[in-house]
Amino acid sequence: WGMIVYLFAVLFRQLTEGSPVGFKYFPSVPAAMNTLLLNGVFADTAATIGNVSDGNWVLWPIIVFFMALVSLTLMYMLVGVLVDVVGVVAATEKEGIAVSNIAQQLRAELAKLGYKEDMVILSTDFTNIMQEASVLKIVQGFGVDAIVLADMIEIVFE
Repeated sequence: WGMIVYLFAVLFRQLTEGSPVGFKYFPSVPAAMNTLLLNGVFADTAATIGNVSDGNWVLWPIIVFFMALVSLTLMYMLVGVLVDVVGVVAATEKEGIAVSNIAQQLRAELAKLGYKEDMVILSTDFTNIMQEASVLKIVQGFGVDAIVLADMIEIVFE
């Protein structure tokens, strides 16, 4: 990005020559580069960078490097948090869709078996439903282990 700053510094230096803006912000190409870099890239810390480097010009590249490193680190941290949030939301949505899908399929299968949505299902009914081949096929299609489900049927019913 140094080349871009240099090109625009030359452009602004030429376009503002002889004007009050040119005298203030772009008196020379290095000063124009400094103005563009500090106010364009480091707008919030331009005054601090200017104050640190006023007494000793050697400090300018060090403080600019530090500010760039800090900004880049914060940006990567924020991107990491954003990616993590998007991943959590995607996983939650995927799980919600899967639950909705299995519930829809089970409701349709229960309707075929003669159960209505507002019916009270007893423990024996639940055991019989879970032994139906079509219901087992649906739950196994979503990764449920039928053997473990059969062993835990009382806990699942509660």
